Amino acid sequence: MGLNAISTFTINGIPIRWGAQEVKSFLSHLANEGNVAINTQKTALNALAFLYNQILSQPLGDLGFQHATKKRNLPTVLSPHEVKSILDQLEEKYRLIFSILYGSGLRISECLRLQ
Repeated sequence: MGLNAISTFTINGIPIRWGAQEVKSFLSHLANEGNVAINTQKTALNALAFLYNQILSQPLGDLGFQHATKKRNLPTVLSPHEVKSILDQLEEKYRLIFSILYGSGLRISECLRLQ
């Protein structure tokens, strides 16, 4: 996101020339056309709020923009049956290592440091 999103959206040039309405339009644009996650939109809001409140001394007030609705993508996980079928294919030494990784949530490097 960042400057690329702002440069493709420009209404009145750079953000320091924007008013509250332009900021509201930009944040709504991120939600509607930008298809961004809510945390991305919040980051843009916080950056613009800091710029206006702290640097320009021009508080934006309540903007009333449309919040993003895109949810976080959850990682794809294996079912317990799928994990068991994978573990059953491994040699005993590797089965132990992968069982520890799966059961404890350790990273590979953390598991290898176990003694």
